[in-house]
Amino acid sequence: MAKNSKRPKKPNATGRNDTERFVKLDEWMLRSKSYRLLSAPARALLVEFLRLYNGSNNGHLWISQRDAALAIGVRQHSTAAKYIDELIERGFLKIMVPGSFNNKTRHATTYALTMHKIGEAQPTKEFMDEKLLSKEEKRRAAQLTLSWRKKKPSGLNGIPAGYLHEYENQPRRAGIA
Repeated sequence: MAKNSKRPKKPNATGRNDTERFVKLDEWMLRSKSYRLLSAPARALLVEFLRLYNGSNNGHLWISQRDAALAIGVRQHSTAAKYIDELIERGFLKIMVPGSFNNKTRHATTYALTMHKIGEAQPTKEFMDEKLLSKEEKRRAAQLTLSWRKKKPSGLNGIPAGYLHEYENQPRRAGIA
């Protein structure tokens, strides 16, 4: 018998959920070659951009270089700018409105995440396009694939699917309860 959940099943009076926010990292994105080639600070900055996204504000995401530097723990804002450029180059971000800095007004650059819809337009997922990668980068990305994803369990070749015990990797007839 299932316990009654204390979590409300519908939005509150303002149309929002009372649960905490979270960042969604899709498996297909994490497996992409472009993601594998990102540096660790660029990956952290991508998570910060995903944190800014609320489901309807894609194309209006902004973060200053100084705020980006604070978010990922680097001292120089120019270093954070390098990681933002890496995300743009790999196809994870797209510049919507370039920033400007003059005597009267200062505007941060406005970005869009390519893995989410921008208004009514479908996501472009530019980072999934392998044409953006050089031969050297494709080779390096293949080496970065997790080793446990490549290997099959030893001694199981030729055994039909469904024949193995679900948890023990042993034939079902082996007497495992």
